[in-house]
Amino acid sequence: MAESSSFLVPERLTYDYLSGGRRKLLIHCNDLHVADFDQEISVLRAALAELRGTDSTSSASTA
Repeated sequence: MAESSSFLVPERLTYDYLSGGRRKLLIHCNDLHVADFDQEISVLRAALAELRGTDSTSSASTA
């Protein structure tokens, strides 16, 4: 008989893709920590686009 776990695991994670193809996990940007996850991702993508200007090598992605 398997025991149920009391730990909550996020279903959706967020990564920032850096130049050179490396990705960085944004540990607090997931569906457990953010109330409106889709809205937060939209805001994050817009902010990253503004910060990188013409550099298109960094972007936020969800998994």
